[in-house]
Amino acid sequence: MQDGVWLKEFSMKTVALICLALACSLSLMANYVVKQPYEHIQPDGSKLSLFITGDEFSRRVHDEQGYTIVQHPETGYAVYAVPEGNGFKASSYVVGSIDPAALNIPVELTQDPALTMALVARHRDAIGTANDRAPSTGTINNIFIFCRFADQSEFTQAISTYDNMCNSTTSASMRGYFQ
Repeated sequence: MQDGVWLKEFSMKTVALICLALACSLSLMANYVVKQPYEHIQPDGSKLSLFITGDEFSRRVHDEQGYTIVQHPETGYAVYAVPEGNGFKASSYVVGSIDPAALNIPVELTQDPALTMALVARHRDAIGTANDRAPSTGTINNIFIFCRFADQSEFTQAISTYDNMCNSTTSASMRGYFQ
Protein backbone atom coordinates (compact mmCIF):
# COMPACT_ATOMS: atom_id res chain seq x y z
CA MET A 1 0.00 0.00 0.00
CA GLN A 2 1.34 3.44 -0.87
CA ASP A 3 2.20 5.78 1.98
CA GLY A 4 -0.26 8.44 0.87
CA VAL A 5 -3.17 5.99 0.66
CA TRP A 6 -2.38 4.54 4.10
CA LEU A 7 -2.20 8.01 5.62
CA LYS A 8 -5.52 9.01 4.03
CA GLU A 9 -7.25 5.84 5.34
CA PHE A 10 -5.69 6.29 8.76
CA SER A 11 -6.81 9.91 8.92
CA MET A 12 -10.38 9.08 7.87
CA LYS A 13 -10.63 6.33 10.48
CA THR A 14 -9.14 8.57 13.15
CA VAL A 15 -11.57 11.38 12.36
CA ALA A 16 -14.50 8.94 12.39
CA LEU A 17 -13.46 7.53 15.78
CA ILE A 18 -12.98 10.98 17.26
CA CYS A 19 -16.42 12.08 16.03
CA LEU A 20 -18.00 8.93 17.47
CA ALA A 21 -16.28 9.41 20.83
CA LEU A 22 -17.29 13.07 20.96
CA ALA A 23 -20.91 12.28 20.10
CA CYS A 24 -21.05 9.60 22.79
CA SER A 25 -19.47 11.84 25.42
CA LEU A 26 -21.90 14.75 25.02
CA SER A 27 -24.57 13.09 27.15
CA LEU A 28 -22.34 11.36 29.68
CA MET A 29 -22.26 12.15 33.34
CA ALA A 30 -19.51 11.03 35.68
CA ASN A 31 -20.03 8.47 38.38
CA TYR A 32 -18.95 8.88 41.97
CA VAL A 33 -15.58 7.26 42.60
CA VAL A 34 -13.98 6.48 45.94
CA LYS A 35 -10.20 6.16 46.31
CA GLN A 36 -9.53 5.91 42.57
CA PRO A 37 -5.72 5.43 42.36
CA TYR A 38 -3.81 8.35 40.85
CA GLU A 39 -0.08 8.71 40.33
CA HIS A 40 1.20 12.27 40.61
CA ILE A 41 4.67 13.27 39.44
CA GLN A 42 6.25 16.11 41.40
CA PRO A 43 8.35 18.78 39.64
CA ASP A 44 11.53 17.05 40.92
CA GLY A 45 10.44 13.79 39.21
CA SER A 46 9.43 11.92 42.35
CA LYS A 47 6.16 9.99 42.20
CA LEU A 48 3.29 10.04 44.67
CA SER A 49 0.59 7.38 44.92
CA LEU A 50 -2.56 9.36 45.62
CA PHE A 51 -6.31 8.85 45.32
CA ILE A 52 -9.26 10.71 43.82
CA THR A 53 -12.70 10.71 45.43
CA GLY A 54 -15.74 12.50 43.98
CA ASP A 55 -17.67 13.14 40.79
CA GLU A 56 -17.89 15.82 38.07
CA PHE A 57 -19.08 18.47 40.54
CA SER A 58 -16.97 17.88 43.62
CA ARG A 59 -13.79 15.87 43.85
CA ARG A 60 -10.64 15.87 45.85
CA VAL A 61 -7.21 14.35 45.65
CA HIS A 62 -6.03 12.78 48.89
CA ASP A 63 -3.49 10.42 50.38
CA GLU A 64 -4.07 7.04 52.03
CA GLN A 65 -4.88 8.70 55.37
CA GLY A 66 -7.47 11.03 53.80
CA TYR A 67 -5.54 14.30 53.87
CA THR A 68 -6.63 16.55 51.01
CA ILE A 69 -3.87 17.42 48.57
CA VAL A 70 -3.68 20.30 46.10
CA GLN A 71 -1.05 21.62 43.71
CA HIS A 72 0.78 24.67 45.00
CA PRO A 73 0.10 27.53 42.53
CA GLU A 74 3.69 28.82 42.58
CA THR A 75 5.92 25.76 43.05
CA GLY A 76 3.76 23.16 41.31
CA TYR A 77 4.38 20.64 44.10
CA ALA A 78 1.59 18.56 45.60
CA VAL A 79 1.02 20.00 49.07
CA TYR A 80 -1.39 19.42 51.93
CA ALA A 81 -4.51 21.57 51.95
CA VAL A 82 -5.25 23.67 55.03
CA PRO A 83 -8.57 25.24 56.04
CA GLU A 84 -9.47 28.70 54.81
CA GLY A 85 -12.96 30.14 55.33
CA ASN A 86 -15.52 27.59 54.13
CA GLY A 87 -12.98 25.76 52.01
CA PHE A 88 -9.25 25.21 51.87
CA LYS A 89 -6.05 26.54 50.36
CA ALA A 90 -2.62 25.20 49.48
CA SER A 91 -0.11 25.08 52.30
CA SER A 92 3.67 25.10 51.97
CA TYR A 93 3.90 21.52 53.32
CA VAL A 94 5.03 19.23 50.49
CA VAL A 95 3.38 15.82 50.57
CA GLY A 96 5.70 13.20 52.04
CA SER A 97 8.07 15.67 53.67
CA ILE A 98 6.11 16.09 56.92
CA ASP A 99 3.52 14.32 59.05
CA PRO A 100 0.24 16.26 58.57
CA ALA A 101 -1.17 14.85 61.84
CA ALA A 102 1.68 16.51 63.76
CA LEU A 103 0.58 19.88 62.32
CA ASN A 104 -3.10 19.28 63.20
CA ILE A 105 -4.16 19.50 59.56
CA PRO A 106 -7.78 18.26 59.35
CA VAL A 107 -8.58 15.13 57.38
CA GLU A 108 -10.98 15.16 54.41
CA LEU A 109 -11.10 18.88 53.71
CA THR A 110 -13.63 19.62 50.96
CA GLN A 111 -14.65 22.64 48.92
CA ASP A 112 -17.44 24.92 50.06
CA PRO A 113 -20.80 23.12 49.59
CA ALA A 114 -22.27 26.34 48.15
CA LEU A 115 -19.72 26.14 45.32
CA THR A 116 -20.74 22.54 44.60
CA MET A 117 -24.43 23.48 44.56
CA ALA A 118 -23.69 26.36 42.17
CA LEU A 119 -21.95 23.93 39.77
CA VAL A 120 -24.92 21.55 39.94
CA ALA A 121 -27.36 24.40 39.28
CA ARG A 122 -25.31 25.63 36.32
CA HIS A 123 -25.28 22.09 34.91
CA ARG A 124 -29.05 21.73 35.29
CA ASP A 125 -29.57 25.09 33.59
CA ALA A 126 -27.38 23.97 30.70
CA ILE A 127 -29.21 20.68 30.08
CA GLY A 128 -32.65 22.22 30.56
CA THR A 129 -35.88 20.55 31.56
CA ALA A 130 -38.20 18.16 29.74
CA ASN A 131 -40.14 21.20 28.46
CA ASP A 132 -37.00 22.52 26.72
CA ARG A 133 -36.42 19.37 24.72
CA ALA A 134 -37.79 18.10 21.42
CA PRO A 135 -41.42 16.92 21.45
CA SER A 136 -42.00 13.20 22.01
CA THR A 137 -45.04 12.97 19.75
CA GLY A 138 -45.51 13.34 16.01
CA THR A 139 -43.65 11.97 13.03
CA ILE A 140 -40.03 10.99 13.48
CA ASN A 141 -37.86 10.51 10.42
CA ASN A 142 -34.75 8.33 10.60
CA ILE A 143 -31.58 9.38 8.84
CA PHE A 144 -28.96 6.75 8.06
CA ILE A 145 -25.49 7.67 6.91
CA PHE A 146 -23.46 4.76 5.62
CA CYS A 147 -19.68 5.16 5.68
CA ARG A 148 -17.34 2.71 4.03
CA PHE A 149 -13.58 2.98 4.03
CA ALA A 150 -11.41 1.89 1.12
CA ASP A 151 -10.34 -1.38 2.78
CA GLN A 152 -13.93 -2.45 3.56
CA SER A 153 -16.33 -4.40 1.36
CA GLU A 154 -19.71 -3.12 0.18
CA PHE A 155 -22.70 -3.12 2.54
CA THR A 156 -24.54 -6.42 2.26
CA GLN A 157 -27.35 -6.05 4.81
CA ALA A 158 -30.79 -4.99 3.63
CA ILE A 159 -32.13 -1.55 4.61
CA SER A 160 -34.89 -3.36 6.55
CA THR A 161 -32.24 -4.45 9.08
CA TYR A 162 -31.55 -0.85 9.98
CA ASP A 163 -35.21 0.13 9.76
CA ASN A 164 -36.07 -2.59 12.30
CA MET A 165 -33.38 -1.28 14.67
CA CYS A 166 -35.16 2.04 14.76
CA ASN A 167 -38.84 1.30 14.19
CA SER A 168 -39.71 -2.28 15.18
CA THR A 169 -42.84 -2.72 17.30
CA THR A 170 -42.18 -6.41 17.99
CA SER A 171 -38.56 -6.38 19.14
CA ALA A 172 -36.15 -3.99 20.85
CA SER A 173 -35.82 -0.78 18.85
CA MET A 174 -35.22 2.95 19.27
CA ARG A 175 -38.96 3.47 18.87
CA GLY A 176 -39.65 1.17 21.81
CA TYR A 177 -36.95 2.90 23.86
CA PHE A 178 -38.45 6.34 23.39
CA GLN A 179 -42.00 5.15 23.97
